[in-house]
Amino acid sequence: MKELMEKMFPYIPLFVTSLAKCLTGPKTFVRGAITKDEALKQSLIFFGMSVAMTFILNFPARKPGEDFWPTLGNLGALMLAIAVIWGLAIYLSWKMVGGKAEFDSTLTIHLYYLGTFFPVFSMYMFASDGMQIASKSVAASVPLDVLAFFCMVSWIIVSWGAYRELNGLTRLRSAIAGIACFLMVIPGWKVVEAIGAWLRSTRVDL
Repeated sequence: MKELMEKMFPYIPLFVTSLAKCLTGPKTFVRGAITKDEALKQSLIFFGMSVAMTFILNFPARKPGEDFWPTLGNLGALMLAIAVIWGLAIYLSWKMVGGKAEFDSTLTIHLYYLGTFFPVFSMYMFASDGMQIASKSVAASVPLDVLAFFCMVSWIIVSWGAYRELNGLTRLRSAIAGIACFLMVIPGWKVVEAIGAWLRSTRVDL
C-alpha cells in the first residue's frame, strides 16, 4: 500500500481537481480536456489514478490472503476491459446515427467519465453499507440510495450531451444513440463478466 501511495502522490492534486470538475460540470470539463495536447494520454493517466483510488477504497473489503499487487492488477485489467467495451459501444451507437467523432476522442471522454464514476460510486457504497451496519437495517440507507440514483441518472444525462456536441448532432439523434448504446451495453456486460471470471482464476502480476 505504501509503495502504491508513493507512486500516486505526484498525480493526486491534479487528479482530485479533475475529478471535482468532471463531477460538478462534466460537459464543460471534457470540452476543454479533449482539446489539450496528448488528451488521450492524460485521460489514461486519470483513469489509472481512478483504478488505484477505487482499489484503495475497496481494499478493506478484500478477501483474506489476497496478494496486493496481483489483486490491483486484476482490478485494473477488468476496469480497462469495461472502459474499452463500453467505449466501443458508445462510439458505434453514435456512428449508427451519423456521428463523425473519432474513436480516440470518444474514448478520451469516456475514460474521464468512467474514471469519475468508479471512485465516487465506491464512496457511495461505503456510506450506504456503513449506514446499514450502524443501524442493523437495510432500510436505513434507502434515502441515500434514492438520492444517489437520481443524482447518477441526472449526471449521465448531462454527461451524454458532451458526446452530442462532439458529434454535432441533434437531441433526437442523441436520444436514439443513447438507446442503441444501452442495448449494446447489455451483451457487452456479459463479456465483462466472462473477463472477470477469467481474471479471478488467474493472476496478473505487476
